[in-house]
Amino acid sequence: MVTDVIKIEKGEMSFGAINPKTNMIYLGYKNLNLILVVDLNSKTAVKKIPLFKPKYIQVNPETNMVYVIANGSVSVIDGTTNTKIKEIEEYAPFARFLAIDKAKNLLYVTYNNESDKSRKKNPIDRVVVFDCSTHSKINEIIHGLSEPEGIAIDTLSNSIYVTNSKINTVSIIDKTSNSVIDHIEIPRDKLGWLGSGHQRLDNLVMINEKTRMLYVVGTVGSSGEGGAYQFCIFVINLTDKQLIHKLTLDNSASEICSSVMINQQNANVYVRKPTKNAILIMDDFAKTTLASVELTKMGFFKKIFSDKEEPIILNPSTNKVYQADGRLGLLLEIDG
Repeated sequence: MVTDVIKIEKGEMSFGAINPKTNMIYLGYKNLNLILVVDLNSKTAVKKIPLFKPKYIQVNPETNMVYVIANGSVSVIDGTTNTKIKEIEEYAPFARFLAIDKAKNLLYVTYNNESDKSRKKNPIDRVVVFDCSTHSKINEIIHGLSEPEGIAIDTLSNSIYVTNSKINTVSIIDKTSNSVIDHIEIPRDKLGWLGSGHQRLDNLVMINEKTRMLYVVGTVGSSGEGGAYQFCIFVINLTDKQLIHKLTLDNSASEICSSVMINQQNANVYVRKPTKNAILIMDDFAKTTLASVELTKMGFFKKIFSDKEEPIILNPSTNKVYQADGRLGLLLEIDG
C-alpha cells in the first residue's frame, strides 16, 4: 500500500535516482528542462536545477556526485550544493546511458547516433571510460558494439554488460582489458509475435549480483509509422547466459523503461502497470506477481494515455520504493 505522499512538480518525466546516504531523490523533467531535488527527510522538494532535456540519472553515494545524461552529453551535479559543476564533453555528442563504478570512481558512458548518415565513415559506437576525480577520459571500447545503449556493471565478475540495440545482443566487456569478450544473444523467436518487425534492446539493463540475473528492458514492434509496439523485460541467467523469461506488458507502453526497478536484497522486480496505474511486485524471474499496489485513482481516458515514463526509485537503505507521478505532481512511497 501507499505509505506516504510527497508533492512534486507536474510534468513529463524521464528517470530518477537516489542517494541513500543523504536521502535525496533526483527527478528528471524533460518538458520543464530541470532536475528536481526531493529531500526525503523533510519530504519536500528543495531545489530545481536547470538542465536541458535530462534523461538518465545515476548517483555515486560515496562521492555525493550526480551524473545526468542531458541533451546528448553528461552533466555533473554536486550533491552537497545541488548545483551543476561540470559538463563532460566527448567528440561524439550522443551520450545514451551511463554506469558508475562506485568503488573505483569511474564513469562508463555509451555513445551512439543511429540517425547519423555518416556513421559508416565515422563510426561513433563506443563506451567511454571517465575518471570521476578529474572528469577526464581515460579509455574507450569500440570494437564489438553496435548502437550501444543500456549499460550495467557487475562487480562480482569484473564485467560490464551493454545492450546493442541494432543487433539485439548484450556485449560482455572485461573491465581489466576494456574489451568485449563475449555476447549474449536474444533469439528472434523470443521477441514475441512482433519479432519479425522492428525490435530494440535500447532502454535499460540492470543486474542483481546476488541472484545472477540480468534484466534487459526494451521495445519490440513493427517498423514504420503507426507500427504497434510491446514493452518487454528480458530476464537472463548470467550463469549460463541463457534467456529464461520474457515479460510483455501493455502494447501501448513504448516509453516507460524508467518504470522498472530491481531490489538487490529481496530479489523483487517492480514494474509499473500503466493502464491500471499500479506497481506490480514480481519475483526475480518476473514471472509471478507477488502483489499489486494501486497508486492513485484515475479515469478511463487517463488510463489510455498513461504510457509515459514515470520513474520507480528504490532506497536500498530503507527498502522503500518511490513512484513519481508527473500527471498529478506526486511522489508516492510504498513498502518494497
